[in-house]
This record gives sequence, structure tokens and C-alpha cells, in this order.
Amino acid sequence: MTHPAGQPKQRTRRAAAAAVAAVALGTGAGIALAASAGTRDGGFAPVGSGLNGAVNAIAIQPDGRIVVGGAFTAYDGTGRSRIARLTTTGALDSSFDPGSGLDGPVEGVALRTSGDVLVAGGFSKADGQNRGGLAEFGPTGSLDAGFDTGTGTGGAAARAVLALPSGGAMLGGAFATYGGIGQTGIAEVRADGTLETGWFGYVDGPSPVVNAVVRRSDGAVIAGGAFTLAQTTARGRIALFDASGAVDASFAPGAGFDGTVEALALQGDGKVVVGGQFTSYDGTSRPRIARLNADGSLDTAFAPGAGFDGTVEALALQGDGAITAGGSFSAFAGAATPFVTRLLGSATADPAAPAQPAATPAAPPAASTAPQPVIGRDGVARAVRGSVTVRLPGTDEFVSLERGVPQELPVGSQVDTRGGVVSIRIREGGTAGPTRNVVVSRGVFTFQQNVRKGRPTLTDIRLSQPLACGASRQEAATGRRARVTRTRSRTVRVSVAKTKQRRKRGVVRTRSRYITGTARGTSWSASDTCRYSRVKVFRGVVGVRNLVTRRTVTVRAKRTYVVRKR
Repeated sequence: MTHPAGQPKQRTRRAAAAAVAAVALGTGAGIALAASAGTRDGGFAPVGSGLNGAVNAIAIQPDGRIVVGGAFTAYDGTGRSRIARLTTTGALDSSFDPGSGLDGPVEGVALRTSGDVLVAGGFSKADGQNRGGLAEFGPTGSLDAGFDTGTGTGGAAARAVLALPSGGAMLGGAFATYGGIGQTGIAEVRADGTLETGWFGYVDGPSPVVNAVVRRSDGAVIAGGAFTLAQTTARGRIALFDASGAVDASFAPGAGFDGTVEALALQGDGKVVVGGQFTSYDGTSRPRIARLNADGSLDTAFAPGAGFDGTVEALALQGDGAITAGGSFSAFAGAATPFVTRLLGSATADPAAPAQPAATPAAPPAASTAPQPVIGRDGVARAVRGSVTVRLPGTDEFVSLERGVPQELPVGSQVDTRGGVVSIRIREGGTAGPTRNVVVSRGVFTFQQNVRKGRPTLTDIRLSQPLACGASRQEAATGRRARVTRTRSRTVRVSVAKTKQRRKRGVVRTRSRYITGTARGTSWSASDTCRYSRVKVFRGVVGVRNLVTRRTVTVRAKRTYVVRKR
């Protein structure tokens, strides 16, 4: 969960939000509070110093044991790096040993019916193994080797995780790739930890981040966060994706929320309770909490009045229909209730509380001003990680891309990703045609588009860093003008997101000295040296054209194709 600027919340706020699970569960399995009176449960007593850091996520097993994730590294002196399990009395459960744990904070926890534990967060390793942002531990804490996420989110933080009946997971966060393939904000992960490329959902906008996900019985997924576009459809920070990842138009939120969504809770009747930083929904006042009908319309029977005076960061539902909310607030509807409170299904905190005057409806949020790609003219680039610089056509200097901010990238621009990663949104055809994410890293390239009548636009990623081995006059001139140093070898790595629109032909092509590589939804790299060109395929299939022999071959995952200069 993030602020609009994408910065993590303070640990104190996280810990307060995590306490919502205690109130929702009552005295029998409470973390620190008894639901009825709001006082500490004396039967729950951590041993010694307990955990030494913030708790960001909690999940309760059917037997009452408690899985916690966060920023801690030990429990009363015993090493437990960011993940631990406690007994019903608050003691450390030594039967759950995650080894060296995670090397970064845990932001989300989910349980499988098998007893396995899914964790999501800002880590890159789990028990010493590569697990980028998502990992699975068995009932005893051992890392599940069969659920191998590898680089996963590529260093970007995952914010939410949901266990799927298939054995996979639904992941939300601030990432732009998963496993090296372009996938923004939300991803479905297979049971083996790889990206489900048949699920086509993604989010976009100035802040394409997903903070919360819930799944309906029909397999559709509701996502909430800071995004303003679901695929290319305007959606104000909440959207419904069907089982294939397509935006479901039957869920129509109108203008949506005017601020970030931080938490979701799905009721049995299909209604969804939403918490966050917002103050209105589709122009109607709803300070930090709202309930929506199954079609996305506002549930007017749930009337919170003046609502909360601070962000709602966590929600839980109780069997009696009550809603427990936690966050950084100090009052609800004018009544003091710091950090955590329980609401009736009618959105009142206490039947005896005085009625609050209705708030003046807020103005609808402004439509998204995020730039959109125009076929044959430009793409929309966003620096995902590290330092990315761009030299626009007709200019002499490289300028930095502001991280996370979409910017028009005109055809003919030269991009330097040697120190970072860039995501480029391209349009395939027509003014309202489908779009794709192309993620590029590790090299210098020129962005080109070849508009082909009646066929998808072909986007060229051309290696353009001058080689120091008899480069052509044109390459040498480009090198001088762009102030890019010569090299003995050059490379780029490219990932192209799959979409629902299936194409027989590739839509993105890398071009090096002796090879072109064309694909429509895969991950590969293109390299040049003074003696040869090479294409290496990491996932999917790439059509490779040998520019020396003029032959075309198909190269599949984990294969490499090399062409040498004659």
C-alpha cells in the first residue's frame, strides 16, 4: 500500500492497520484486543521482547495460529526474518521455521487450504533463493521449491497477494514486469511461480499501482489502488477484471474514487467494502470508506456520514455483518476511535452515537491526463527502475526520465537504459487500437515504428550504441551527437506483454547488425559484438531473421541464435 507519491507508509501506521485482525476475531484468537470491549486480551501475551519490528500483514489459520509478516528480524532473540508464526497465546511457534526468511519487508500474507503460506513484499530472496516479491512456504516453514518465482517483480514491491484455487496466486503491487515480462500493477501467477501469460489484465495511469485484490466466486478479480486506467479503460482506482483479465464493463464505477484505494473486503452478497485515502466516489461524499454494489454503483444504504478523519488501511468482515477497519485515523463520524474501530453493516459506529450532518458531495475527480500512445507518432515511456535517459529527435543531449511519470516518447528517440529499466506503452493499430507494454533494459536503443496498412504496427528497438570496431559513418555521427561512448559489445533485453488480441505476426522487433528478432508476447535479448550478433530467448517464441543469409528461423525459450559476419 502506498501514498499517492508511491512512498511506503510509516511503520506505526502499518502496525495499527494490522491490529484490525484482532478486533475481527474476538477474544478467542485476538492478536492484542478483545472485540467486545476494545481492551487487551490478557490470554494473548508475547514472550519476552516479542517481535522487534513492525507487523504489516496477518493471516489466521483455522486452528487459531497466527502468521505474521512485516519488517521484523527476530522474536525475543530468535531469528525470524520478516515472516513468523505465533501460537494462539502469542508465543513463537517453533514448528514453523522459514530459515533465513526474506531479505526485505513483507506487505501481504495469504493462506492456502493446504496450510502453505504465500507472502508478498519488497524482497528479492527467500531463504537464500531468488524470489522476487512473491514466495511460498510450506506448513513447517520450508520454502516451496516448486513455486519458483525467480526474479518475479524485478525488485519492485508487491503490495497484495491472493491464493487461487488453481494453486497459483493473484499479485498486486508497484511492479512493471514479472519474470522479465511486461506486466503492470497486477499479475496472475501459475502454480509453478511463473507468469500466467494467458491472463491479460494490467493497470495504467500516472501511478499504476494495485494495493488490494479480492476474488469473486466466478473467478473475476476486483483490484483497488492508485491507477486511473484498467488496460485502456478509464477506471478511478477500482476495476473488475474477468477470469481472462479483460476489463468487465458490467462493473461500472463511473468517475470512481478521488484518492488511493488501500483495502478491499468482499461480502457474501457480492458487495465490496472499500477503504483508503479518498473522500468521494463518483462525485458522492464517502470519506475514506464506502460500499459498492456488485455492479460498481454506490451502495447508498451504507452511509458513513463524516466518515474517517484519516486513511483506512485494512478491512475485515465478521460473521454478523460488522466491518472492522484499521488505519491512521483518530475518529469516525466525529467520535474518537483511534487506529481501529468496528462498524455495523449500516455504517454506524455506535447506535447511541449522535447523528452526523451529511457532508457536501465532492466534485467528481478530473479525468486522467496521462498521455496516450499515437500510432506511428509516439509511445508513452515510464522509467520503472534506476536511471533512464532519453535524447529526443532533433536534440543533442540526453535528459532523465522522471521515475514513474509517463512521458511521450516520439518515434526516433534514443533511449539509454544501461542504468535502469523503461516501460513503453505502444499502440498496434488505429486511433483506438489495442496497446501493449514493452519493457527494455541493459542498453542504448532507438525507438522506431513502421506503420503497416491492414496489419499491426511494427515497433523497432534498434541497438544504437556505437561499436568501437569500424562503425559506419552514420553510427559514428550518432555517437558523437548523442554523446554515447563506443563499446566492444552492446545489448538490450526486451519483454513484450501479451494481450487479449491474438496476432499471427509479431508486433515488436529488435534490430542488431546481422539479426532481427520479432515477437508479440515474450522475453528475449539482442546483442552485438564486432564479430557477431546474437538473440537469446528467455520465454516464448521469437522469429529471427538472419540478415546475412536472408533466412528466417524460429527460436524458442532457452535457445540462442548467433549470426557471424562473413
